Amino acid sequence: MTRGGSLLAMALTQESNPPQARLAILGAGAVGCYFGVRFTQFGGSVVLIGRPAFAAAAARDGIRFESGGSATSVKVEATADPAAVAGADYVLVCTKTTDGPEAVRFCAPHLKPDGALLLLQNGVDNAQRIEATLGELDIDRDVFPAVVYVAAEQLGPAAIRHTARGDLVVGDGRAPGPRTALRRAKLDRFVDLCARAGVPCRLSEDMTTDLWSKMVMNCAFNAVSGLGEATYGEILECPPAFELMHAAIREAIAVARAEGARLDEQERLEYARRLAVSMRTVSSSMAHDMQRRRRTEIASLNGYISRRAKEFRIATPANDALTALVMLRSRES
Repeated sequence: MTRGGSLLAMALTQESNPPQARLAILGAGAVGCYFGVRFTQFGGSVVLIGRPAFAAAAARDGIRFESGGSATSVKVEATADPAAVAGADYVLVCTKTTDGPEAVRFCAPHLKPDGALLLLQNGVDNAQRIEATLGELDIDRDVFPAVVYVAAEQLGPAAIRHTARGDLVVGDGRAPGPRTALRRAKLDRFVDLCARAGVPCRLSEDMTTDLWSKMVMNCAFNAVSGLGEATYGEILECPPAFELMHAAIREAIAVARAEGARLDEQERLEYARRLAVSMRTVSSSMAHDMQRRRRTEIASLNGYISRRAKEFRIATPANDALTALVMLRSRES
């Protein structure tokens, strides 16, 4: 083989077998453990960073993973040390929205210079909040919002039950600029990693609308499921509760449109019904938090709607009431 031929063969080999990316998952709750297991099962280089109880349990027994009626134990690399993000090409931030800035602050000094953070969190303003935190530390990294569609429940420090879906939407929430092409390349690579791991992942061309599409459903289901201690099917079977959800959806869409999202109200209302039918036995993550007396994400969901609505002079009585009742029930302020 000529020298030119050997170089071509090497290039083709490198293209078909790109260097393996290192992933760090910051926040080992239900979402973090689910994606940590998925990437690990397909041979990915993954470290999960969680609380000491998680790290000890995962190091000893692996993550107990229930899905589809079967259970298995998956050995993972686990730690409680935020410095474990060092060398990670992608840091998947899977903490609650309220914990995101603090968690990123702890690991920020160890972030890989050309690494990126993907925010697998509820809410619509996480990227701005994380970028502000990094800015306070004079650290510049690429930060990308993501939309997560997975139904999973944490059963113990290192045990989860997966009941539905497990897909992602990622995109660039920034306006086009000098780094747009480089940022897009990082997103393209991540989408490819997901494909190799069997994780459905779509690259969004309108991240504002995709974020708000999920936000509207969270504002509809989470608080009602938590306050009523109800599954989605039980909400569907209670017309007044389902109408309350519809009211929350209409209000949230009004705020979403004011923020530039392109949402169709009737489509979202119909989607809510389909979701309740297809996930009848599922209850919201907020319901799980309230049952376990953990802090909820109400301030980042319905509470966010209420705050932004005031700025736009939009009335949101349903979201205002849901926010107040969850805060009262959970003793939050």
